[in-house]
Amino acid sequence: EEINILFVGRIYRQKNLHRVIEAIELLNNQKYNLKYNVVGSIIDKEYFEKLKQSNFFNYLGEKNKEEVLSIMNDNDLFIMPSENETFGLVYVEAITQNLPILFTENEGIDQYFPKNKYGVAVNAYDVNSIQKGIVNLIKNYENYQNNMINKKELSDFKWKRIGTIYTQLY
Repeated sequence: EEINILFVGRIYRQKNLHRVIEAIELLNNQKYNLKYNVVGSIIDKEYFEKLKQSNFFNYLGEKNKEEVLSIMNDNDLFIMPSENETFGLVYVEAITQNLPILFTENEGIDQYFPKNKYGVAVNAYDVNSIQKGIVNLIKNYENYQNNMINKKELSDFKWKRIGTIYTQLY
């Protein structure tokens, strides 16, 4: 069956979609059936035109928050091994929608959550690492889903808690 992989973010080279596409292509040549669904604004049009040449690249356009949540429910994995990643709340949003995540090691959210609880960290510059990470998510999908039953770490992101912390800071 087809496995739907999602990216949500601005589309430019440092978001690393080209290496994800290369990893997906290698896996599809090994009899996987992966589709890459991409949501976001196009920052680098030339880069986007190259990405579009892939036959499993599915650009869904720019979407509002409600549309993104609906799209997340239609996908199986969230993959964004960006170069030089900041924290990226989109990863947290993906977890809230029970999407196992693939992210950049030693950057952004890496080491914020228990290792391999909600997803896997990869070397963003290594297609082989990204490929192995995707396979890990697929082969351990049920384990990741079980881990998402109790997402106690996400309580840090509730608006009430954030408001209290900000109030205390001021």
